[in-house]
Amino acid sequence: MIINLDFFSKWVCALLLIIGAFLSLPNEYYTFLRYVIFIVAMFTAFQFYYNKSTIWTILFGVIAILFNPFYVIFLPKLSWIIIDIISALLFLRSNLSLINAGFAKNNKK
Repeated sequence: MIINLDFFSKWVCALLLIIGAFLSLPNEYYTFLRYVIFIVAMFTAFQFYYNKSTIWTILFGVIAILFNPFYVIFLPKLSWIIIDIISALLFLRSNLSLINAGFAKNNKK
């Protein structure tokens, strides 16, 4: 159940990022988005750290810093569109990487 919830949360994050990238929405949406992305990115970075995947840990650490709700980073709209799309793709790709890491660990035992 935890794996399914984790998988689902990353798809939701990717969907929220893609929607936010192309629509002009109220500030409350972007505040909510920051909290959700920050929490899931930190959780994902921890998962990759646990699986000893340094590159993915750093990537999701950077995503967590960019989307942190406590110290807001202000960038032009075009920059955020690019960051949103890249982040969404990384969230989607991270599911495959974690699944492969899990299978590799299970096969070593």
